Amino acid sequence: HIDKSGQPLYMHRYAQVEPFYNGIAHVEAFSGELLTINTQGEKMALLRPTLQKPWQQLSADMVGFWRTETLAAAVRLQILDSLPGTTEGIAQQTTLPSKHLGRLLRALWELDVVENTEDTWQLTEKGQAFVPHHDSFLAAAAIMWSDVNRQVWGNITQAICQEKKQTHPVFKVTASDEKRVKYHQAIDGYAVEDFSPVLTLIDWQHHQYLIGVGRSAKVLLELLLTTHKHLHALLLGEEYVFQPISINSILTPRYSLKPHRLHHPWPQRADAILLPRVLHYWHDEQVIQILQQAHHALFPQGKIYLLEMLLDEQSPDGGLLDLNMLVESGGQLRTLFQWKMLLAQVSLQVQENINLTYGVNLLILQHQDK
Repeated sequence: HIDKSGQPLYMHRYAQVEPFYNGIAHVEAFSGELLTINTQGEKMALLRPTLQKPWQQLSADMVGFWRTETLAAAVRLQILDSLPGTTEGIAQQTTLPSKHLGRLLRALWELDVVENTEDTWQLTEKGQAFVPHHDSFLAAAAIMWSDVNRQVWGNITQAICQEKKQTHPVFKVTASDEKRVKYHQAIDGYAVEDFSPVLTLIDWQHHQYLIGVGRSAKVLLELLLTTHKHLHALLLGEEYVFQPISINSILTPRYSLKPHRLHHPWPQRADAILLPRVLHYWHDEQVIQILQQAHHALFPQGKIYLLEMLLDEQSPDGGLLDLNMLVESGGQLRTLFQWKMLLAQVSLQVQENINLTYGVNLLILQHQDK
């Protein structure tokens, strides 16, 4: 674009440009990126990302761990809490070498976590989700996924070659208390974001005694107990789920916690059992054992609320998470058909299947009709 004297309106060059309309023009970059700009050449909106050749896409996929470790480093070094600021100013606050800090900030800029305007680094909307780091579940998740990458994914080749189904302890079991606090913070945050619709979707007036299994169940049970004063709840789980743990003292008369081996008989019965994103940690034989105990613990008219990502034979979605469960614990994701086959073996059936949110389905289970 040029002005009336033939001078360029801005310095950047594009493969194609369209005329301005109300001060906005569509342009296409040489990379294939399609966007809108204003008359100063400032980017207004991205309409299409950069078009990459297949080998370029593969190359980017191969270095996905760069993103994981860059984000984790930014959180561990508490860089994002120091923004806005110049490179030198942030270096003084964090006592980091300014040269290396500048390189890390540039990488975060590429990830759209920060942006640089007139030599000042600022958080983008995406980056704001990481601060303050001590309150952000995504900051905790950045550390958790970095640890998963380092400790677990190096074993993927061996896990795939292992023909025998074998469950092994998740990395959280051997983690320090300090690490486990971070992991719990991440899991709790995901639970709030993914499972909150359950709080209003189900009529909890029809229930009185609840059993929840696993760390995510802790979040749901405490929210339900706070809202519904008639409910009583028991939280079951492996030892690491409770190390460390704290609960609101107001809830303790109606809320109990018990570390428990889930394939052993459960200590009490309930009219509602919550299984939020927990059974994918086990292979089929163990899931059958756990569901058998849930079946025994469920009152005749009770419901089991199973929350999992469902695989679809016609879609690749969930494939990477499924692999993660294989290497992390020996577990797996399942299709709806696979769930129905497992449930039939313990005399349970799906009463309703609800697509709760992206990547999460709610299966409402009940005793099988006789």
